[in-house]
Amino acid sequence: MGKKTKKSKGKLSFKEAVEQTPDISHGYREGLYALGDDSKRVIIPNTIRIDGSVDIDKETVHLYPSDNRWDYAFACEGKVYYVEVHSAITSEVRTVINKLLWLKRWLASSAPELVRLTDYGESPFYWIQSSSFQISKHHQQYKMAISKKIKPIRVWDYNTIVNKKD
Repeated sequence: MGKKTKKSKGKLSFKEAVEQTPDISHGYREGLYALGDDSKRVIIPNTIRIDGSVDIDKETVHLYPSDNRWDYAFACEGKVYYVEVHSAITSEVRTVINKLLWLKRWLASSAPELVRLTDYGESPFYWIQSSSFQISKHHQQYKMAISKKIKPIRVWDYNTIVNKKD
């Protein structure tokens, strides 16, 4: 019967979770295709682990045109991760925090199936810097980002974040 559509414990697959989320129901893409050029910022050596991706920003822009929307979600080995590719400069910290707050509200109100696939044991939210890191670690904005458990990283690296080796 081809690919499995259900995950263990009755959870939906990532694709099904996206399709059952009205705001993004047509946004599912195989692999990391929804990330477009930003996919090079996510390193997963064994691509069979990737369950798919969705461009949340693109799919929700018509519903929330003036909001600070989050960029992407992708699933790897049945867990959903949320990544925002954004400038890592002091003046943009508040924008990224606002995007994170928007995402958390949106997930709680509009995406219960994605929430079920999200492991909150360790923060599933990642800020990937779009260029060099230019936030002083002594600056108030840096401390604000850390307090929200969001800190810019150069790339999302499976071997570092998931802590497994191929």
